[in-house]
Amino acid sequence: PVINVEIGKDNNLPEAEDAYSITVNNAEITIKSHTARGAFYALHTLRMMADDGIIEPVEVVDYPDYEYRGIHLLLDKDSVEVSGAMIENLFAPLKINNLVVECQYVKWDATKPLHQQWAMNKEQVAELRKIAEDNFMEFTPLFQTLGHCEWLFANGQNVELSENPDHLFAYNPYRPDVYPLMDSVLEEIIDVFNPTYLHIGHDEVFNAATEWPFQPENKERGAKKVFFDDVMHYYDFAKKNNLKMMMWHDMLVTEEECPENGVGGPPRNLAEIRKDLPKDIYIVFWRYSSGFPFTDIDKIPQYYRRNLVRSGQYRQHGPIRQGQTARYALHYLDRLQRQCGGGSQALYADPSIRSAGCIHLEQRSSARRSQLRRTLLRPDGTDP
Repeated sequence: PVINVEIGKDNNLPEAEDAYSITVNNAEITIKSHTARGAFYALHTLRMMADDGIIEPVEVVDYPDYEYRGIHLLLDKDSVEVSGAMIENLFAPLKINNLVVECQYVKWDATKPLHQQWAMNKEQVAELRKIAEDNFMEFTPLFQTLGHCEWLFANGQNVELSENPDHLFAYNPYRPDVYPLMDSVLEEIIDVFNPTYLHIGHDEVFNAATEWPFQPENKERGAKKVFFDDVMHYYDFAKKNNLKMMMWHDMLVTEEECPENGVGGPPRNLAEIRKDLPKDIYIVFWRYSSGFPFTDIDKIPQYYRRNLVRSGQYRQHGPIRQGQTARYALHYLDRLQRQCGGGSQALYADPSIRSAGCIHLEQRSSARRSQLRRTLLRPDGTDP
């Protein structure tokens, strides 16, 4: 049948920007949407509705529950091939519109002494960004700060900037050379990504085996001040560059509030600084596993709960088979893992959200990922 696509403000559709409708009859298929992106999503839904090339008469109205629908990826030299395939074949059908890309290991001009052989270069970042934009997705760069800064000490570099020279994980934010280096990388990140959001990480700054703060002058300042001052440096940087700032939640909640990974209680009591942080910071929740509910969301004050970023799926109205999107995604996931060799898993999925048709994926570094073929799947998972 003929497919008619109508793009423009339609008062018969929900107000959500990317809402769309699909009407299928024996003569034609009509798609209506406020935006080109909504029409793009409608075509993906139409593709998933096909059963052996046949689409039964149906009416569908579909719109997003969440404005921000994100997937967290780590970038390396294989990301154009691997993540590019996932963008086109998995994330676009799931109507993902943001990719939170962890990018501290990219070969930035400001970090040449730190470059790794497996790292992505800036030209590859631009290539992947083009694939994302062609599928109506935006990058949110995640640049690890304070904690998870092993990258800063790679190749034996910058040891003098560390909080603890025996545990090269966190930097000392009061060292005068720290922020000029960090800001120079961030300026490159902004230039390459042109983002709306900046994610500063800031999770897992310490663990049970690590003394933090370690430097005597930082012990005297206290953990709360050290952590708060560092957050505020990046908040001021983001504001100056018209960016919205994100950060992880685990340092800002107690074990009682978040039994799995809340570490903001005694003795450092970092959770107490929540009340002092700017109210427009986006607090992002994460988990090690699916064994704990997200009860800690209710513990965050209302002004932060407006800014929680969660991966959300579209709301569909119409006789579409329940779980169809989830099955499509999981088939692709399983296929991807087989193509990457099976022995070294390239992705992981949180099984607790599979039934909702929404998957959180995180790319794993693997030498076998380059074996991935860029395969376009039919809705039933077969090759065209």
